[in-house]
Amino acid sequence: MSPEQLSLFGAPAAPAPKKRAEKEAAEKIVAPSAASAAPASVDPLSLPEPPKDRPQERMAWLTTILEHHNYLYHTLDKPVISDDQYDALFRELKALEEDHPQWRSPHSPTLRVGGGLLGGLPKQRHRQRMYGLDNVFSAEEWQEFVARMQRALPEAPLAFWCDPKLDGLALEIIYEDGVLQQALTRGDGEEGEVVTEAVRTIRTVPLRLRGAGPFPERLEVRGEVVIYKKDFAAINERRESLGQKLLANPRNAAAGALRQLDVANTQQMPLRFLAYSLGEARWGQAEPCHFQHELATRLRDYGFLTPPDGKLCADPAAVEAYVESVRQGRADFPMEIDGAVAKQDDLEAQEALGFTARAPRFAIAFKFPAMQVHTRLTGIEIQVGRTGVLTPVAQLEPVAVGGVMVTRATLHNEDEILAKDVRVGDTVIVQRAGLPRLLKFWDDLNYGNLLVGANSGSNHETLAQRQNGIHTKLYEALASGDTEVACRAVYAHYMEPIERMRSANSAVQAADEAAK
Repeated sequence: MSPEQLSLFGAPAAPAPKKRAEKEAAEKIVAPSAASAAPASVDPLSLPEPPKDRPQERMAWLTTILEHHNYLYHTLDKPVISDDQYDALFRELKALEEDHPQWRSPHSPTLRVGGGLLGGLPKQRHRQRMYGLDNVFSAEEWQEFVARMQRALPEAPLAFWCDPKLDGLALEIIYEDGVLQQALTRGDGEEGEVVTEAVRTIRTVPLRLRGAGPFPERLEVRGEVVIYKKDFAAINERRESLGQKLLANPRNAAAGALRQLDVANTQQMPLRFLAYSLGEARWGQAEPCHFQHELATRLRDYGFLTPPDGKLCADPAAVEAYVESVRQGRADFPMEIDGAVAKQDDLEAQEALGFTARAPRFAIAFKFPAMQVHTRLTGIEIQVGRTGVLTPVAQLEPVAVGGVMVTRATLHNEDEILAKDVRVGDTVIVQRAGLPRLLKFWDDLNYGNLLVGANSGSNHETLAQRQNGIHTKLYEALASGDTEVACRAVYAHYMEPIERMRSANSAVQAADEAAK
């Protein structure tokens, strides 16, 4: 081994993978969507319906049928029966399980329904550490990553499996002989929280792997829990109508829902799990996967959602083109994404490359900046929640941010209005990562200068004026000797939003006193 290989990652690389026939490798790259080796399953809808006087057989049939309809509805979005029909089958199975608990399946769909309050979330170590990913921000950094990989493992193929980088909560779901046994959050990578009961309520998580088997003896499926953008918007619309505090972003909302001690609350959230990798895999009699793109197909065969628009890229240049296409189409993805991920497609090469102290040597994340646009602040509205909490909301000229039309953004509280020096009429930067937020404020006179980064003395003076909390129009009014205009400027741009909030506070306090 060369000194270069020894010094690159601080440890020797594992032996290179065995060379496969060129024809096999070419076929894998040309046809990434070919069916995996997982056996085809019998269509559950073709199974004969047992009579009601044979409860054990009927319970098994109902379990299979309900899970199939759940998969069609929540994973494929192609339901074939009505909600009423599904509910009738579900109620029948639940009644049978109450009468014959000894025959209830460990993957019964009734286990998805939240039960009682959990006493706490115990922690457990992962059998294999859940690493994060290192980031690159340019084509040059990506090319250097590829060069490091080639120096460490010269025989490694240069095909990469790529998919969007989900902005969700990392999760590991453990299956034994095809049946869900446990689920852990990523935690610190070494140890996570046990959230099995909450994960059972996620409709896109198979309680039993789909297919006829044989299934792996143990399979640790890793991926992320997300809330789709449309679902998150609907949640906040409902919360706003009830006067409740709006949720900040889908990722935090998903994390909070998954860690609920009352699992019934988790069930109310539209969580989805998307799988993209494995931890420990003991394949047993099941056919193992040899490529990342093959694993993606197998995970779908097993009943999981996978990140949309995944693609096998034959070389590093194709990866760069893929990343740019994801960047351009970022707003069109149903969930929030914050980049793209490229993984060495050959799983044997992945194992040979191994890990650094914090990240895999075979995968990298292309990070995207947060989505930001400019618009104008047209007003500040004070919302009063059911409990009397006052929340200022910025009214904006409509602007599209990440494919969503934004007309409002949170300001959180009076302190934020003061800290950000908010004034009606200012030009603002809006950032959307879930709930739209305002980042910066500029008045009309200095906005153009700030955008082009002018370094003139007059611009520095304008910035100093802003830092001192003095609006340019106030200076103009004072210079002209028009003190009345100056006073109106001070009130309109500084005090009016604050006075409105204080007035609303006083009204709430008065109402509280009257109620007493």
